[in-house]
Amino acid sequence: MRALMLFSVLFLINTGAAMDLRGPIVSIEKGKSLTLDGSTYPGFYYSLTTGTSYEKLVMNFSSNGSVNIGEATYSLTVSSTGSTAFLGKQYQSLNHLNSPTAMPNLLSEVWSPTKAIPGINQSIALSEGYEIRLMDVMGRDAGKAAALIKFIKDGKTLYEQAVAPLEIFNYTKNINGTDYNLIKGKVDWVMSVNFSNESIKPTYNASISGLAQYSENPMEIKIGDKYGEFEVKSITSKSIILKNTVAINFPLDTNVPILDGFMKFRTSRDVYKAYAVNISDETKSYELRGTPASNVSSYKWSASNFGGMFYDPEYDVSTEWLNVTIDKTNKGIAQGNLVYESTPVKIPYRNPEMAQYRESYFNGGLPIMGFQGERYAALGSAGRLSKILLDTDDQKTLYVGELWDLGEGYTLTLNEIGESDRTAFLTLAKNRLEVYSSVIEPHNTADLGNNTFLYSKEINGVMVPIFSVYVKAVFNGNKGLAQFKYPLMISDSPLEINEGDIFANVTVITNSEKLRLENEQTVPIGNGYTVDATGDIWFKAASSTTMRFYPLITKIQQGESYISTSPLPDVPVEEYIMGEI
Repeated sequence: MRALMLFSVLFLINTGAAMDLRGPIVSIEKGKSLTLDGSTYPGFYYSLTTGTSYEKLVMNFSSNGSVNIGEATYSLTVSSTGSTAFLGKQYQSLNHLNSPTAMPNLLSEVWSPTKAIPGINQSIALSEGYEIRLMDVMGRDAGKAAALIKFIKDGKTLYEQAVAPLEIFNYTKNINGTDYNLIKGKVDWVMSVNFSNESIKPTYNASISGLAQYSENPMEIKIGDKYGEFEVKSITSKSIILKNTVAINFPLDTNVPILDGFMKFRTSRDVYKAYAVNISDETKSYELRGTPASNVSSYKWSASNFGGMFYDPEYDVSTEWLNVTIDKTNKGIAQGNLVYESTPVKIPYRNPEMAQYRESYFNGGLPIMGFQGERYAALGSAGRLSKILLDTDDQKTLYVGELWDLGEGYTLTLNEIGESDRTAFLTLAKNRLEVYSSVIEPHNTADLGNNTFLYSKEINGVMVPIFSVYVKAVFNGNKGLAQFKYPLMISDSPLEINEGDIFANVTVITNSEKLRLENEQTVPIGNGYTVDATGDIWFKAASSTTMRFYPLITKIQQGESYISTSPLPDVPVEEYIMGEI
């Protein structure tokens, strides 16, 4: 059996666009109500350890795809200590630092650096130009060592503080006439590194934990403030409530931004379904997570509740699901109780002339299948999958002599426009070597129908339409050109998935009409574990007595593409979402 390590090599084909942090797929029909919080929508803040979600969006649909004035509510809860979140970021109400009943008018972004063990003259970098530096260890000769900590801003010393083990340190700053503790932490211990070797002069380290920093540039929020269609209507010591002051409409097959562009809803083409996405062009790393399973014996994820799984909104199609049955006593998933399945489905070709393609498995539609969140074409079975490199309605113009990069070394060249001004001489090459050429006369003669350039290739007995494109028109002016539409490019290097292949903790059981993988050994879950489930899909569990965990797929940006990788360091989720790592 072969162990396949796909999570290090699978690429999303992404030409510079930001990645979607997708929420659940929901109905937006008349009479339906939509509710999103941090547990269901990864664009909102969520703490796995505590199960805390401060943000909630509720929309009631008065007609298909329409929300009347006042029927959409975005609300924030504020804890007694002032913790909250706003538009996906964790915040601290500075007002609550001094009074738990204060109104949360000043919200400061929160950063929580990881635990650090600096040596003398070593610093811990914070945000907004701040750092804390261990300058010395005082009282070491008396056996009562204390850490001398210096607070620095933009390279300039603010002040120093001696902190004994288990003591709290803080930095206070005056904002709008009130003093607030903006940096705090605890010294766990101070220790000599070379205490066992008397011939070496001892050096000292200090363990610092519980670090928290609040921005010195708080956001002021007040009644009447507007965020796109929403307006702040209520502020109390425990909540902030915003309501829509204009109707919100979600037409089919559109992207509709709300909350001043923080999130968008993408609607299906033919049915009133939608999902929310959070997009940030600054983000370089993404945690695509599913709804947490909390203290349950079994749970099932699909595209409807796990944004990492494949979903086609145009045709309302999803193909994959993941199911777990949990042994709570032993905190694990016993053999055969971790199951992943995906089944190919056919969707219409974008190019209407491709409906005439009659070769084998691609007859009657494009067979697509999701596998660990990626979109593939299935070549005759669920165990032979090729990446779909291009599949779009976009129009493309080529001038004579110009190359079109199609991916994986393939290029299309417009060699010339015929003397009749009606024909285009096209060449398809791979790695600069011609593989196919054809002369297309739009609306008259073509490889398929009256307009389609088509290159097919047999792969393991299946004739695959590797590249097809609709030639819309040709022109022969000062510089000849041709216009194209509906390009479809399928990789000619399929992923072969055989029975017995191992993907992390699951093994392929069947690979013909559907792909099914199961675990053959117990998979530990809980106690803060992050476990590789299927190669790209991982489980992240809370460090708490409650059995709470969710599946996730982590992507990092590499150039203009994204690759799957193991989960990022265990830091607050808002840092993943907003690209702080």
